[in-house]
Amino acid sequence: MAYSVYVLVAVTLLATAEAVTKRGAQCIVSGKTYKDGDLVNLPAGKCIKYKCKDGALVTKEEGCEFKGRCYKVGSKFDVDCTTYSCTKSKKGDLTYYSVDVDSIRCIDSSNKCRRDGEVFPSTINGKLYSKCKCTVKGQLASTSCSN
Repeated sequence: MAYSVYVLVAVTLLATAEAVTKRGAQCIVSGKTYKDGDLVNLPAGKCIKYKCKDGALVTKEEGCEFKGRCYKVGSKFDVDCTTYSCTKSKKGDLTYYSVDVDSIRCIDSSNKCRRDGEVFPSTINGKLYSKCKCTVKGQLASTSCSN
């Protein structure tokens, strides 16, 4: 079972046909005018940027927001020993941007990432354990230690 964080972007471009209209080479979005070549950010997602081109909005950059940062669609990134990927999917007229867990690892007392089944020494609450083992089950990583 994969863990996903979804950002629904029905990109309020669909906000009605009047929301985006052509006026020469300018774009009008929700009453605000943009010149040809201007970058436009819509409130639907800070990681999605558009460019006004010949009176229409064209997707310039797209990505997923995770913990306040933007990651490009198709990228993989590590946060706290978990590898995530940013993906884009469409369902009908809606576009979804999601952050999915690809792999998870344990974090030892030195903040080093450890793989499932890996045995390593670790200090916990000031006590040195010679044999600690990382166990990953689904989306949960745990460490058990003995001497």
